[in-house]
Amino acid sequence: MKSFNIISYVTIFIIFSLFACESKHKEQKGESLIGYMIILKNNKDYCNLVERDIELNIKSNKEKNIVVYDSLTKIYLNYLRNLESELKQHGSKIFYSQNGKISFKGKEFENRTKEYLESITRLSDNVSFRRKALVLINMNDLKMSDKKGEVAENNPDNLIVPDKIYFKYIDYYFKNLPNIQALTHISNREKSILELENEFILINK
Repeated sequence: MKSFNIISYVTIFIIFSLFACESKHKEQKGESLIGYMIILKNNKDYCNLVERDIELNIKSNKEKNIVVYDSLTKIYLNYLRNLESELKQHGSKIFYSQNGKISFKGKEFENRTKEYLESITRLSDNVSFRRKALVLINMNDLKMSDKKGEVAENNPDNLIVPDKIYFKYIDYYFKNLPNIQALTHISNREKSILELENEFILINK
């Protein structure tokens, strides 16, 4: 009888522990989701404000390169916002074909980003601005950090060091990750692009 009671108590304890762990996991997942939703909301509000500032600055400065830059940004932003809509509907699987390789949609994302980056950096001689644009916008392969537990390293100069491990940009930020993370990444990209344009205008006033 004592043996039975001990086994029963152990069983109850294990079940209770499992439920507690599952509950804690759901709670953490919920907190993470709310965190991403807050970032998305704040980014949207901030981008609206920056876009308004840009419009006002352009009205008072019709310098040719500024007008060209703004046109390039509007095209790329429109592309990203259409991409956002597709991600909301279908998730990051749009970047992959059935065999797991990067799809036409994924390659288009890479190519459109590369073209935009090259176009805006050609418009500026400012070394600091060009470097910042490269760091924020590039989609080069990311190098695994040498330090355990740290995120992969940005690779603005597109360097491939022998014997190091690299990840495809799209794989690292989108593959098999929750949809909310993919949307947040695109949202952060939009924010960076608008901040860069605003900086470009101020530099060229």
